[in-house]
Amino acid sequence: MPAPPFEGPFINPVHVPQMRKNVFEYQDLLFRQMLARSAKVSVAAVDDAIRERTPGYYLSLLSEEFEKPAMKVAFRQATPEGKNDIMPFIPMDEPLSARLKAFTFSYSSLSKILACPFLFYHQYILKVSPPSFMDDDEKINQRMGTFIHRFLQQLSTVRKDRQGDWGPLFDELWESGENEELRSLEGIEIYRLNAKIILQEIEEEERASGRRILFAANAISCEEKFSGKIAGRYSITGRSDRLALLEGRALVIDFKYSKKRSGFSLSSRETVLERFREKHILHPAAQLILYSHFIPEAKGACFYFLKETSKNRIMEIPDKELDTSGELVSAIADRLDGIVRGDQLAAEYDSRECEYCRLQSLCGKEGYYRTAGGSR
Repeated sequence: MPAPPFEGPFINPVHVPQMRKNVFEYQDLLFRQMLARSAKVSVAAVDDAIRERTPGYYLSLLSEEFEKPAMKVAFRQATPEGKNDIMPFIPMDEPLSARLKAFTFSYSSLSKILACPFLFYHQYILKVSPPSFMDDDEKINQRMGTFIHRFLQQLSTVRKDRQGDWGPLFDELWESGENEELRSLEGIEIYRLNAKIILQEIEEEERASGRRILFAANAISCEEKFSGKIAGRYSITGRSDRLALLEGRALVIDFKYSKKRSGFSLSSRETVLERFREKHILHPAAQLILYSHFIPEAKGACFYFLKETSKNRIMEIPDKELDTSGELVSAIADRLDGIVRGDQLAAEYDSRECEYCRLQSLCGKEGYYRTAGGSR
């Protein structure tokens, strides 16, 4: 249930209540969305007489929302003490096992099942997605990244004639009917202007350095689909942003509409393969190692971070990492075998997927639900 907007005490009586009010409005909207989809509602509540959060508070609220009387069943005087050590999981059965064996993985879904099988099940089997009102800046950036990818694909293939004057093409694609949903988002204009500034800066840097990658007619293919078998047992498919001819080598380039996060840095102490074998964690570079494995023409691979400075914009994957692609594919297949043949799909609370996961309410990760006082 949403907490009242002004629960104290507050150190700063001006700003903190306003912040709590925003949280209350978010919780209240989420609560009403859930009620709108419910045929029956059961309330678990605390009889908190000190803060006047007695059962009558909840019953009155529900009666007002549904315009029907709410029946009191049972209320506790306090919540149980201590941490709940029961972790949710999805029991494995033959139909689910068969479905996983027949599943065609993308790199995104593959990284999900390896990092958190519980999240994979909800996102790719049940196709659960958070409601749109939970979208944040990260989600908008992802959608802007999709637009930028489409723009770069057009610029490198059917609209090569706009290489020297790409602004009109950018505006044309932005105003197209295909882009109407993104264009209608509130506040999106600042994202559009920022994207254009980023591209202008890259063009100027490439012109000054003489090394053209983004704004160059170097594309062998763009957004080309590939498919294959992971060690002959699991299907995988994907699309490479660009296969480009650079300095006599065919490189797979993956554009990231972001800065280079620390997690992308490669360790000098262990390879991507060694890390996966030890911790069952796929390093982000595994994406391009797999792409280079399934794209025969590729002789190299690199990430291109569009929001980075020129010094850190390009991250090329070392040949020693690419040379382990066959072993990495076999190790991934072995790990998938272990998941498919296991008893359950469990949540992984230490997964790097947790940082941006918006489905934590389903796994009950510690710290997700807290009262105003900070306890679960």
